[in-house]
Amino acid sequence: MAIPDYPQILLAHNKDQWKIIADELKIPVPRTYELDNLVNCPDIIPKLPFPLLIKPKQGGGGWGIRQIDTLAEFEEFWASGRHEGLPWGRFLVQEKIEGETHCVAMVFCKGVLKGKVAYKQIREYPAFGGQATCRVSLESELAEGYFQKLMEHLKWHGVCQADFVVDKETQTPYLIDINPRFWGSLAQGLASGVDFPKLIYQIAMNGDVQPAESFRKGVVTRWLGGELRGFPVYFKQAEKKIPFLIDFLSLHNKTALWDDFCLRDPLPFLAWGADSLYRLIKYKNFKPHESLSGVWE
Repeated sequence: MAIPDYPQILLAHNKDQWKIIADELKIPVPRTYELDNLVNCPDIIPKLPFPLLIKPKQGGGGWGIRQIDTLAEFEEFWASGRHEGLPWGRFLVQEKIEGETHCVAMVFCKGVLKGKVAYKQIREYPAFGGQATCRVSLESELAEGYFQKLMEHLKWHGVCQADFVVDKETQTPYLIDINPRFWGSLAQGLASGVDFPKLIYQIAMNGDVQPAESFRKGVVTRWLGGELRGFPVYFKQAEKKIPFLIDFLSLHNKTALWDDFCLRDPLPFLAWGADSLYRLIKYKNFKPHESLSGVWE
């Protein structure tokens, strides 16, 4: 099997654990505080860098993320004693970095890089903090270098993906999340010329693989279901409605690959739509699957 040891997977899945190593390797990470530690250091609270984000140490798909803009809002949040019905120990407080989200996906064979793709998130669902619904491949040299440095340090074996926010003022990429598994935007790699599942298969079968030397830039891929769900929020917040609508629709002609829709095999998309409708009726919203709130141990 071309996968890392389970302790490595746990390390990469826990934000509080990989941050320690990132700090040692001088990889930029937003200022971060553990919520349960603030109980013993209440004097830190007025000095927190607002706006900030409440984030789960383990999570996915935007679950458990909440933005706090002011000290008063944080104090109200703090008074509740829990978040998402769970204790403080499950969550972090993190400085919010303003800028573009650049993602880097890589595959390694015993610590040696065998393929990579980088891409920018154009839209997300849930909006402004969830999984990418529209992205475009690009070169993100600093982010790619930081992630490769971290994975080589861990002697990673298999696939892994990371999210960076590139500070709009300094252009510094800050590491904010690691996914030690296949990720939601896997189609981006395929469309950009890097077949991650095939590379993993070849490593598992043959023990090694010829590296994918490069990936195509400027390739657009989209998650149709997520685009449809997120459209109302993005349309409402767009300053110029008509240009946004034209761009949203015209991207259809530029899309190299859809994550979830193919005219030759539409049943998976229809089944996903049926499940979404069921959840909308049952929960009155698109409640995520309960597994997101679980803990890897």
